[in-house]
Amino acid sequence: MRIREITVLQAWAPAPEQEAAQASVLDAIDELDAQYAAGEIERAAYFIKKRAFVRML
Repeated sequence: MRIREITVLQAWAPAPEQEAAQASVLDAIDELDAQYAAGEIERAAYFIKKRAFVRML
């Protein structure tokens, strides 16, 4: 029974690939925020792109 409990607990732990992908998406959101703050992209494009990034998380 103990082996099953450990397996279940490990299934809930995020995989290293997921953590790397999530960090990449967060970096992209930070870059997008900087572009919007600098006035490089329009408001509508900013919200569309940010929504897409947030859905990836």
